[in-house]
Amino acid sequence: MSTADFVPIQTKASLMRKRPQQDDFQVTVFEPKKAKANRPKFVKPKPESGDKTDEEAEEEDIDDIFSEARRRKRKAKKEDPQVFDISRARKEVINYGISGLDRETKLEAKVALAVKLGAKPPKNAYRNYKEILEERRREKTETDRESRRRKGQSYGAARSYQQQKQRAREKASNPNSVTRHYGETIRGRCRSVVLMK
Repeated sequence: MSTADFVPIQTKASLMRKRPQQDDFQVTVFEPKKAKANRPKFVKPKPESGDKTDEEAEEEDIDDIFSEARRRKRKAKKEDPQVFDISRARKEVINYGISGLDRETKLEAKVALAVKLGAKPPKNAYRNYKEILEERRREKTETDRESRRRKGQSYGAARSYQQQKQRAREKASNPNSVTRHYGETIRGRCRSVVLMK
C-alpha cells in the first residue's frame, strides 16, 4: 500500500482543527462561599458621578448584586432602657454565676447550659462493656448491704439459719397449714412413718 492511497479517518478532533476558532468563548466558574470569602477582595474604583444613561445605571445595579464585597450587616436596633427583658436578665444572672467558678466547673456549667438551651449533649467517653457491668454489680451489692445495715439484719449462714427456724415456727403455729393434721414424717430404711401429735 502506498502513501498516496492513504486517506486519514475523519474524527471529531480533526474536524475541529479545520474549523476557524471562535473568539466568543466564555468560562463560567462556580466556587463555594468559603473559598470566595477567603479570596482577597479587589475594590473597583468608583467613577466620577456624572450623567448616567439607563443602561449604565442598570449595569451598575447588576454589579452590586454580584459583587464580591461582603454584605453589610444590619445594625441592631437600640433597645429602650426602660423595658425590662426577664429572659435577658436570667441569662445575665446565669453567666455571672458561671464566671465565679473554677476552670473545670465553669466548663461543665457552660456545657450544661448549652444542653439546657437545646444543644446535643456531649458523648460519653468509651468504656469497656464488661467493666460497666462489673461496676453496676458492685454498686448493686453496696446498695443491698447498706439497706440491710439500715434494717439491722445480719449476714451469712447465721442469717439463713435464723430464717429457716423462723419459717418452721410460722408453719407450726399457722392454723390453716395443710400438714398440721398429719404431724411429722420420719423416713426409715424401708418406709416412712407418720407420727401423730
